[in-house]
Amino acid sequence: QLKPYYQQHFFDLDLAAIRTVVEQHPWLYRAVVKRIWPDLLVVMPEPEIAVAKWNQTGFLNHRGQIIESPIQDVGISDDLPRLVGLSQHAEQMERYYRQLSLLLSRQQLRIVKLELLHRGALELQLGNGIRVLLGRHNILERMERMVVVYRYVLAQKAALIQQIDARYSHGVAVTWRVSVKFEPIRGQKIDV
Repeated sequence: QLKPYYQQHFFDLDLAAIRTVVEQHPWLYRAVVKRIWPDLLVVMPEPEIAVAKWNQTGFLNHRGQIIESPIQDVGISDDLPRLVGLSQHAEQMERYYRQLSLLLSRQQLRIVKLELLHRGALELQLGNGIRVLLGRHNILERMERMVVVYRYVLAQKAALIQQIDARYSHGVAVTWRVSVKFEPIRGQKIDV
C-alpha cells in the first residue's frame, strides 16, 4: 500500500497521506510518520489493544471502539471476555465491563460474557459458571450488593449456584443447580 511513495523525493512525501494509509489496517490504533534528515522516513505504528471479543464480528478496544476483524482470523487469546450488544452501545459496554470487573476482582471473579439485552437489561456470566442478572438501572449499586452477599454468604457454595438475580433493591435471589440445604445466618447483619 505504500509502494506509490517509494519513488517520491524525500521532501515531496505527503506524511499525512502515508499516515492515513498505515492507519487503515484494522489492528493499528494510530501511526506517527516523520522525516529524519537527511533521507530517513520513520513510521511508528501503535497497535490496537483488544480488551474483549465483540459479538461474533470482531473485538472491542480499551476506548469502546469496535475493531472489525473476523475472530477466527486473529491469533488472540481465547481468555478474552465476550461482550454482546448493539454497536451503538459498544463504548457503554466497555465502560460497564471495566467497572464491573474491578468490583468482581476483589473476590477473584471474572466476567466471561457481558450482554446488553434488547430491552436494555444487563446480564453477565462469570468464570465459575454463575449467571448474574443486573437489570437496567443502578447497575453498579446492584453489583456491589451482589459482591457483598457473595463474599459473606455465597462464596462457599459457589459451585452449587446457577444464577444470582441482583435486580432487587435490598438483596439478591439465588437459583441453585441442585437442591441445597442452607443454614440461615442468625444475628449477623450484612451492611451493603
